[in-house]
Amino acid sequence: MSQGPLQSQRYTVEEFLAIDDRSEEQLEYHDGCIRQMSGASPEHELICMNIGRHIGNLLGDRSPCRAYGSNTRLWIASKRRIVHPDVNVLFDPIERATHSPTMVMNPTLLVEVLSPDSGLYDMGEKLDLYTAIDSLRAVVYAAQDTPHLRLLRRAAPKDDWSMTYAAGLESTLHVAALNITLALADVYRGVTFPPPVKRPQFD
Repeated sequence: MSQGPLQSQRYTVEEFLAIDDRSEEQLEYHDGCIRQMSGASPEHELICMNIGRHIGNLLGDRSPCRAYGSNTRLWIASKRRIVHPDVNVLFDPIERATHSPTMVMNPTLLVEVLSPDSGLYDMGEKLDLYTAIDSLRAVVYAAQDTPHLRLLRRAAPKDDWSMTYAAGLESTLHVAALNITLALADVYRGVTFPPPVKRPQFD
C-alpha cells in the first residue's frame, strides 16, 4: 500500500472521522491534514491475512491478546496522528480514544507488510510515530517479494530498540513481547514470489 501527498486543507479529528467513515479509500490523519492511501496488491493482502491469522492461532482463545486488521484506526495522541497498521495486536482492556471508540491507543505489537511504494514511509516517518507509543514493544516488517521478516523490539531503557531478522521459508522468528514464534512458512503460505533478478556477470 502506498501513500499520497498530504492535503493542504486542515481538519479537526472529528471532521476527519466523518470524512473517513464515508470514504471508499483508506485515509490517514496527520495533525490536521489528510493523506489518502492507495490500494494494495493481492500478495500484500494475503501476507497480512496470513500473519494476522498466524498470530491469532499462536495466541489461542484464552489469551487476553488479540490481532486486528488494517481497518482498525490507531490514534497516536502525542503526535496527533491516525494511521492504519497492517496488523495491530492489543491486550485487553483496549484503550480507546476519547474522540471515537473505533480508535485504539495501546498496541503491544504492530505489523507492516512492506510494498515498493511504501517501504520508506513505513520504516521512516511511520516508524517515528510508532516509537512514540508507550505501550508498543515490537514492530514486525514483512517483505512482500521474498520470505523475510524483520523484528524491531524495544528494550530498557524505553527508547533502546534492536533489530533481528529471519529469512527463508524454513526459518522462524521469536517475538518475546507476545511469547510466540512466527513460522515464515505460515506467514507466506500461498504467496507466489517474483523470480530473482539476474545480476550481470563480468568476465
